[in-house]
Amino acid sequence: MKTHDDILNLLKADIICFQEMKSSRANLPKAVGIPPSYHSFFSFPIKKSGYSGVEVYSKIDAAVPCKAKEGLTGRLQPRPPLSSSERVSGPEAYPDEVLADDGANFDFASLGRALVVDFGLFVLVNRERVLPQQIQI
Repeated sequence: MKTHDDILNLLKADIICFQEMKSSRANLPKAVGIPPSYHSFFSFPIKKSGYSGVEVYSKIDAAVPCKAKEGLTGRLQPRPPLSSSERVSGPEAYPDEVLADDGANFDFASLGRALVVDFGLFVLVNRERVLPQQIQI
């Protein structure tokens, strides 16, 4: 196999999810980040480069994503922030205790452990499982 795109195509899947990618935005080769045959979405840890991370690839001619977000609660926002119509779900979808500003939910989200991708007919959650003793911020 000569390219990352070739490797993904060998899997013969419309949607491919990876966890524990242990990379960083700065070190990700363009060919891995933007393969020609796939839409791609990544979540990298904010504070600890190369610590964790998840990614989702969807075949361009088979699975077209409508929206995507990092984290499970939507507390991580790109700059500029997404409008409510651009988000997969709004704050009303979460219990108040999840949105409480105690820092715990943001800290978990900032570890690059979850992506939510809305494909219209279904919503895909790619989440890296973590044990409480593994959380190191």
